[in-house]
Amino acid sequence: MLNKILKKIIYTSQKNSYWNLWIIIVPVIILGIYLYQKNISIEQGNYSIGLVTKKYWPIVSHQSIMYSYQKNNEQYISSAVYDDKYKPKEGERYLIQYSLKYSFGGAKIFQNIPVPDSVKDAPPEGWKQLPMWAKKSGHVSD
Repeated sequence: MLNKILKKIIYTSQKNSYWNLWIIIVPVIILGIYLYQKNISIEQGNYSIGLVTKKYWPIVSHQSIMYSYQKNNEQYISSAVYDDKYKPKEGERYLIQYSLKYSFGGAKIFQNIPVPDSVKDAPPEGWKQLPMWAKKSGHVSD
C-alpha cells in the first residue's frame, strides 16, 4: 500500500504538469498575503513598553530575545531576532509597537529605543502615536 502511494507521488512529481507548480505557488501566495497583512496591522498599531525577559540562541536559528508587554491589561509574550548592533539586555525596557488586530505574535520591538527611567508605565491601551521621548531619542526608524 505504502509502495503504491510512493510510486504515485514520484510519478506525479515527474510529470510535466503545471498542477505541481500550483500546489507550491498557492500556499506561498497565501502565506505572503498573511505576513503582509500582519506587518501592516503592526505598523498601524499602538505603542507600549516591552520588557526583555530572556536572550537565547535556538539550535537552528539566529540569536533571539523574548520580551513581554501589556495590551489592555493582558500580558503577552513575543520574540524577535537579537540585534547585535544595539545589544538589548535582559531586564531592560524597550519601545514596542503591537497590532490592534492580532493578539498573537503581533508585535515589533524597537531594540534601538530604550524606555527612559522617567517613564514608569504605558497606558493600558498603549500610545496611539510615537511617544515624544522616543522621537527625541533620534532612533525612530528601525
